Amino acid sequence: MATVSATFVTSRTTRVQTVFAARVEHVRQRRESREKAYRAFIDAATTARELTTDESWPSRDFDAAMEELQRQWLDVSLAGPDDLAEEATKIRGQLRVMRSAATAGDVEDTRRLLVQDNAHAIRRFIALAREVLDDDGT
Repeated sequence: MATVSATFVTSRTTRVQTVFAARVEHVRQRRESREKAYRAFIDAATTARELTTDESWPSRDFDAAMEELQRQWLDVSLAGPDDLAEEATKIRGQLRVMRSAATAGDVEDTRRLLVQDNAHAIRRFIALAREVLDDDGT
């Protein structure tokens, strides 16, 4: 009887350890993929924002930066979570508004209004990304 009980406890312990190890590995892999997506988005958003202060604004470089930002935004949207994806959408939207206003000829006023808001949104995205990456799932 004691042998059966010991076997049961050992089996149960092994199963719990296996499930725990699998969970830890899943969290690690998810964190790594999110970190990669967040870094690429931050880089793309920062590059696009910096181009709005360039003398040749609006430029083809900005258009290329926005295409890259769109690709990175998609990765962040898929990686989640929702509040971070919403902040990424806000950043992307602000930069789109800047581009639309520049096309309409309203460059300086729009730039002054949105560059600071966009810089703040990028800082907020970074802060939210840190929180998400620090969350260990417990």
